[in-house]
Amino acid sequence: MEKSTEVLAQSNGSFDVERLPPKGSVDSSSDASSEVEARGNWGGKIEFLLSCVGYAVGLGNVWRFPYLAYRNGGGAFLIPYVIMLLICGIPLFFMELAFGQFASLGPISMWRAVPLFQGVGWGMLVVSFMVGIYYNMIISWTLYYFFASMTKNLPWETCEAAYNTPLCASVRGQTAGSNQTLVHEFVSSQDTNFTMTGLNSSYLNQSWVMYDSYIGTEMEDYGVTCVKEPSLDTVSCTLTSYPLQDLWHYGIQLVSPAEEYWDRGVLRRSESINESGTVLWDHALCLLLAWIIIFACLIKGVKSSGKVVYFTATFPYIVLTILLIRGALLDGAIDGIKFYILPQWDRLADAKVWKDAATQIFYSLGVGFGGLHVMSSYNKFHNNCLQDAILVALINCCTSVYAGFAIFSMIGFLASKTGVAVADAATSGPGLAFVAYPEGISQMPVAPLWAILFFFMLFTLGLDSQFAMMETVISGLTDEFPILAAGSFKVGRFKLPKKIAFTATLCFIMFLLGLPMTTNAGIYWFQILDWYSASHCLLIIVLFEIIGLAYAYGWRRFLDDIEIMLGPKPLAQWMYFIVCWLALSPLGMMFILIFASVDYETVSYGGVMFPKWAESIGWLVACASIIMIPLWAVIVYCQKSTHYQYLKLGLQSASQWGPALSEDRLGTKYEGKGGDEELPPYGATGVDVAAASTAGIDNTKL
Repeated sequence: MEKSTEVLAQSNGSFDVERLPPKGSVDSSSDASSEVEARGNWGGKIEFLLSCVGYAVGLGNVWRFPYLAYRNGGGAFLIPYVIMLLICGIPLFFMELAFGQFASLGPISMWRAVPLFQGVGWGMLVVSFMVGIYYNMIISWTLYYFFASMTKNLPWETCEAAYNTPLCASVRGQTAGSNQTLVHEFVSSQDTNFTMTGLNSSYLNQSWVMYDSYIGTEMEDYGVTCVKEPSLDTVSCTLTSYPLQDLWHYGIQLVSPAEEYWDRGVLRRSESINESGTVLWDHALCLLLAWIIIFACLIKGVKSSGKVVYFTATFPYIVLTILLIRGALLDGAIDGIKFYILPQWDRLADAKVWKDAATQIFYSLGVGFGGLHVMSSYNKFHNNCLQDAILVALINCCTSVYAGFAIFSMIGFLASKTGVAVADAATSGPGLAFVAYPEGISQMPVAPLWAILFFFMLFTLGLDSQFAMMETVISGLTDEFPILAAGSFKVGRFKLPKKIAFTATLCFIMFLLGLPMTTNAGIYWFQILDWYSASHCLLIIVLFEIIGLAYAYGWRRFLDDIEIMLGPKPLAQWMYFIVCWLALSPLGMMFILIFASVDYETVSYGGVMFPKWAESIGWLVACASIIMIPLWAVIVYCQKSTHYQYLKLGLQSASQWGPALSEDRLGTKYEGKGGDEELPPYGATGVDVAAASTAGIDNTKL
């Protein structure tokens, strides 16, 4: 081994020993530092925190948590919610932040720590890719509503549009006028399960067509006169004086114009996924605009997205506060809030309540997507990620509770205005964002202003989460395959950095893959991706992540790595995390997974069941991420040698594993080990060449 040269340097009358690098070597610390700089760093601590808050606080905090709270016991739901936060939320959130910050690598390359589990990183990348495709469709819908709200009167206020059915009612519970005749054409078999949506005075003196199953003496007693049409298997009924709420007696549900606007005006939904229809140009343009905005914000990686989050992460809180204050002043708001917070203690005995609490914590914090690894990988090495994990997790949960007050004050107002119970007005998911809440807004003075604020808030909520998922895919691939981001292309007289070109290409590919969701059957394709891309598969990925770090890599080694970043602490101070990582968190994951499997329902939308081929596509989407775990283990370690040797090597960390910068390795067990080699640490099969040599395996076979 070539020794370094020692020279004496005189400084202020004293002599110091300066150790020079070996002849022909390079300043590895400088190279590693410049490599990390090229990869990108946060402009400051605030950028990282806001990015984490923006990622964790997403659409689910607004459109899912409030609904789950009221459905699962109101205020009592907070007990299992907080317990699941302590068991699964904070420990897993901290685990992912610490892992990413220590490695300063993407979700794939960081598994140099335990190469056998590299498939976990690939699985995270696939999940983020799949979710990113349909998540941007939600953002495009918010843009659609945002632009549609820029009118004097909101388009979902009345039932006067061409797409409205003859029974559309702007206020539920109204009574039909005398001698009013209604029309409804039935063109498919599903019309036998007729849904009547209300009455509209603009349809006077028209015929109302119904199937035979709706003819009865009871209806005639209410003033309905039906005449059989000789040429059709239908009847025409004339309604003279009929209270609409009595239609529920016949199983006929009344629906608002906001729902017809969403279903018939915006989605223009076909009857099934088999009827694709055409690409709706307005949806395609909104989707394209959404992707252009995403690309523009990510054009310089975290250097650009870190600046955007100053606005996108804080603006939703401003709008939520405005909506809460305005909603609290509306009639019926207190009824909605009571419905939201009054505890039902008996619900705590229901296992489904605990499953919903665990699921909401799990998905709300965003563990398992790789986004937390990526964001923390841009941190300074000694950043206090433990403090960050606790702070962001608490902000996320408090935001969910806070948003519930804003949502249910409006739901209470809507219920009082339309004459229905709060339970009937409350809903979750797209039904809340694009139907129930807009309907409540339409009843308010200066409705377009509130609609613009609300949908712009949803837009900013979606952007932050989309940033993180896109960064997961981009960083994951460019860290693993540096050629994708190294250097630049010459375009005329200009140089185009490869990373910008790669980001643009990725956005364009995902835009093309999202186009089927802009067709008449788009909502069905959206439902498939939403149903399968991040359900059971995400739970399995996180479970293997825990096994890989806490058991295969070793919780003791992992804590040693954390203490290199944060400083040493007594073991007793880590006992909470140790118990959670080794027992409570895996048990929580298995509880959710088992319950979700037992409670599994086939995919459907609006009462339309999907065909078997569509459900099969859904399961293929789900398996695309899970299969990465065994696939990469087989590809990397079960070739050209005995399985035992490769399995043993797969559980050993690669020679380059450790802090990215040599200066962060000084004085630690990683000092002098890897970190600066020009050659990749893996052979053709992915096995660590140095470790293989130590184990006595012929390197030429790797």
